[in-house]
Amino acid sequence: MKIISKILIILTVATSSFAQDSTSKEIKTLLSGKITQLGLLVSAEGQMTSLNGGFKPSSGGSVMMLFNQKVGIGVAAYGIGDPNKVAGEIRTQAAYGGLQLEYTMNPSKVFHVSFPLLIGAGMASSDTVGTSNYLKGGRGGKDFRGGKGFNDGFGRNYGFRNETSFGIIQPGVKFEVNLFKFAKLYAGANYRIAMKSSSTTLTNSKLSGLGVQAGIKLGFFNYHIKRS
Repeated sequence: MKIISKILIILTVATSSFAQDSTSKEIKTLLSGKITQLGLLVSAEGQMTSLNGGFKPSSGGSVMMLFNQKVGIGVAAYGIGDPNKVAGEIRTQAAYGGLQLEYTMNPSKVFHVSFPLLIGAGMASSDTVGTSNYLKGGRGGKDFRGGKGFNDGFGRNYGFRNETSFGIIQPGVKFEVNLFKFAKLYAGANYRIAMKSSSTTLTNSKLSGLGVQAGIKLGFFNYHIKRS
């Protein structure tokens, strides 16, 4: 009984001390509960990114709300093309997008750094480039590997081989410069981490890859909220 009484006393004292400490110290948050500035921006960018063993051109952009110039929340989308036109070679293309979060350090300085994070999903397809000797007459033909394909109407023939959906997490870093009050230029790099691909040829590792990018942000970044 004495031991139980001592334990109860210790728990009571500890709980009382914790309660006093929690009431005396304010919980710190990323925005500290005080939003004094709002912003809205759109960005457009081009990049070269790794996909299925090679670097391919990509373009995309985002729309984001800004809080205190530092924290951005919005959506972003990207498309990855493949300029390969050599008959018999593999073409791989993809598109992905989702929620974009971004934190900017020292945004009021001319040169500063931001850290974007994209969380979302995408689709990818892989096909062989055919020749004019195959797939004549448009859809429903066969490519030289015997797969169903189609003619895109511009003299290029494709035999579809595979397609898949996947999830992504894409962290990155951007080096930015305040060009005007309403415009920023940036260059940076990111790494796309693909997950949950169901394809045996377009695997997670082949859909993942490093990207280098450059772009522009336009909008208003520091609209001050008037408080009564």
